[in-house]
Amino acid sequence: MNFRIARQAGQQSLRFGLPLLASFSILVPHLPARAYPTFQVSVNFPAPPSDQGGPKRTVGGGSRSDETCLTAGETITPVTVLAPINNQVSTVAADPTFYIYLPQTTAAAIELIISPVADSPNKKAVRAHVHHEKLLPSELRQSLAEEPTLLKIAVENAGLEVGKSYEWSFALFCTTNSMEHAAAIGGRIVRVEAPELPNDLSNADPSDEEKTLALANAYAEAGIWVETVELVERLKDSQPEEWEGLLRSVIRPDRDRDMKSVKLDDVLQAPVQTLTIELE
Repeated sequence: MNFRIARQAGQQSLRFGLPLLASFSILVPHLPARAYPTFQVSVNFPAPPSDQGGPKRTVGGGSRSDETCLTAGETITPVTVLAPINNQVSTVAADPTFYIYLPQTTAAAIELIISPVADSPNKKAVRAHVHHEKLLPSELRQSLAEEPTLLKIAVENAGLEVGKSYEWSFALFCTTNSMEHAAAIGGRIVRVEAPELPNDLSNADPSDEEKTLALANAYAEAGIWVETVELVERLKDSQPEEWEGLLRSVIRPDRDRDMKSVKLDDVLQAPVQTLTIELE
């Protein structure tokens, strides 16, 4: 199911603070053109070096608000960013996609902000402010209130530039007139050049599951997260073992203390809801 949100002129910005995220650099890999075998092992996203930290991928409710619209507790998987262990992701697209697990919530509004890092030559921030009830579709609100959800946020007109890194943040608000968020989380994203791919993969039919899986493996090998997770998510229903394999490679309590409160089964069973946010 898809929902759309467009930023309207004159909307008031919601403001909340997130800690300054540690800077990082990423090398753009190029894959040699080669034939891929018919059989592909499960897609596993490579873990970063153990000394390469990053912003938290989970957050409990009530970080700045006394509102109770977000289900929370020791047995509840909290709001969780679906990302590599260090929560620093890369994409080849100008318009990124984010996956965020949400426990049951009656939240009425959200805010998404994407902005270049402070040391970026491009100081112009890319922002989408969502604070009005009508901008969070009622059908989506009902779905979020009924069960945990993996929210797939597809951003349009973001215009990420190759070689530049950006900070992004996401917040839930219980009411449309509240300036205090119920939960806020974020990370770092960088746009990189597309890796060199064999012609049979770069021009693959999206309905070809074998090549979709091979392409996902190629992006995973290159360390490019957004395209990896989008491709494997296409196979979520037909090849659930591949989806589980990818999630197991990034939800690693043994390497990431933030993941100790995350139950893999909760994320695996959560239905995917797509919310399209168009920046203007």
